[in-house]
Amino acid sequence: MDIKGRLGRWGGALVALAAMWTGSAAALECRPVASLNYNLTEQWNNMPADQSPVLCTIKRVTSRQNFNVYIILDKVTIKGGNCKVLADLEIVRPDGKVCFAGRDIVALSGIVSVPAGHNSFLSPQFVKVRLEDADPLGKYTIKLTTKDVLSKQTATGEAAVELVSAREDLMAVDFTDPQSQQLMTYYYLQPEPEELVPLFLGYCKYYRDVLRKDGKHNPLTVLTFFYRAFDLNRQLIPPLAAAAHELDPIGKNFTIMLLYYLGVKEEKYYDEIGKAQAAGFRKILAVQPNPFEFDFPVMPLQLDMLWANFFVTGDFDPIRKIVMAIGEIRRGMSPEQFKAVKKPTNADQMKLSHWLVGYAAKWSLGANVRQHPLVRAYLDWLVKSPDLKNDFVRQQLQEILTTTAAPAPVKK
Repeated sequence: MDIKGRLGRWGGALVALAAMWTGSAAALECRPVASLNYNLTEQWNNMPADQSPVLCTIKRVTSRQNFNVYIILDKVTIKGGNCKVLADLEIVRPDGKVCFAGRDIVALSGIVSVPAGHNSFLSPQFVKVRLEDADPLGKYTIKLTTKDVLSKQTATGEAAVELVSAREDLMAVDFTDPQSQQLMTYYYLQPEPEELVPLFLGYCKYYRDVLRKDGKHNPLTVLTFFYRAFDLNRQLIPPLAAAAHELDPIGKNFTIMLLYYLGVKEEKYYDEIGKAQAAGFRKILAVQPNPFEFDFPVMPLQLDMLWANFFVTGDFDPIRKIVMAIGEIRRGMSPEQFKAVKKPTNADQMKLSHWLVGYAAKWSLGANVRQHPLVRAYLDWLVKSPDLKNDFVRQQLQEILTTTAAPAPVKK
């Protein structure tokens, strides 16, 4: 079959969501959700039990674009602390052919341990889908039928995703436009893959015209955003390489760097960018470590790169690394203390660097917890987690959470 759909399962306990419906009926309800969120496991494993993960929905996809179909259930019957719900899920092409069918999927089963009053669940079962070039354009209907084994109730739900042609007007957009910046800062909330190539071209143009004259600007922060975003959207590699052919040498190097560290092997893409330049620059990259992958931030720049990672994915791991970097304050020496040293040594300079990283980590968490409810959710969970062994870091987190107002809802 042309569609490549398969069942997946995240680990962990059943996930209770905030109420998804407002109706008063007691009957079982369900709905399928097509989404570009791939990291729900990280979210619900690292946030308080009474908070819900971010789950955005999509209406359109292009060929070779990955997406997941999740199952949301409401008003599930719970007896003796147990529940069990089975599901049939199928995806129907525009021509009426069924291209995926899953029968008697165990959508929910087992002991329920959730906050009182919560009766909406995200099933641990989901379907990974990718439509191919041979699949017909048009509406793909996702049909869900569920059965509550304990109450014998059934429910149906439906969603639709339209397969559309890939965007062809890959012209650079204004990178400084507030809309562009909003898209990048909140990409994890509402991914727009179709905007990534124009946005990257816009950055390359802005760098050429303005940023390369600015000695304080380091392109690695922005390139981290694109590194993560293109990694999640490999279907964009061909148009990215084609569009990069028109860039200046620095913009071409940015593209070659992204493709190289993303593990792209196909020579045709490098040839399209510029065969000679790609060959020479790849030799340089081959002896350099991947700057986008590191275990712990040792400089403020890497904190910015971790934030760029979070803005794309919404993952917990970059937040965890930033949190743990706060501990560098205790290993460090403040600028005032450093200035007081008459003949600072290399060790003193290193202590200053530790302090700067730790202070920047704390400051950046305070700034972003104001804007991102998901960051606050992660910190709310982490500050109470037994996995956090550093009492100093815990104290700093408590200070951030108690002195920073909760973020307002994001306007989309």
